[in-house]
Amino acid sequence: MSDRKPTTLTIEYDDGSSRSIDFSSLPGLLQFDILRQPFTLDMDEVRAGGSGKFLVLEWEDGWREVYGLDASAEAIARYYVVSRNEDIGRVAVKKEGYPEYIEIMRRPLSVRRIALGGSYALEAAASRREGKKTEHMYDLVDDGDLVAELREAFAAAAAEQGLEPASVSRLTGEELRLTLEAVRERMKLVAGASEQDVLAFLVSLSEGGV
Repeated sequence: MSDRKPTTLTIEYDDGSSRSIDFSSLPGLLQFDILRQPFTLDMDEVRAGGSGKFLVLEWEDGWREVYGLDASAEAIARYYVVSRNEDIGRVAVKKEGYPEYIEIMRRPLSVRRIALGGSYALEAAASRREGKKTEHMYDLVDDGDLVAELREAFAAAAAEQGLEPASVSRLTGEELRLTLEAVRERMKLVAGASEQDVLAFLVSLSEGGV
């Protein structure tokens, strides 16, 4: 995951004028969508990020989502969903000191499996209502090896393009980006917070890592 943080969004008009806004003042979902766009990618950082750690979620329909984490991430502490005006999932990630919380905005009640330092099925455990919000708690139950399954899926998707997994990691620049985009589409794999994270995850898979 890149350490760089966007600070300003600028829109230029055909009359030569422009408007700028602090990136952090944009709605969270708009920030999320912008950072998922291919034009934000730096392929050198994508390759470097392939040695990082990743949180992977799998939905009931088979789609998977990837979040890049820093090297201090250790394992999943718990998963729960807060329902108020909308449903928001939260993954508590064990780290040195305080845990890190990753928010899951898309269909959090439909997450089936989750992986970081192991693969776990999510089993509904209890619901607790406090005022206008309800917390849905889940048990983490050991369930297969999601990353190994994705490594096999990566090899199959690369083979469909006539490539061996190891050869993908030797590609550079735009050729690397286009190849990874094609592979991840076949794998039903999407970005959690940024395109760079999911492509870095694929680089790691191509090298037999993660």
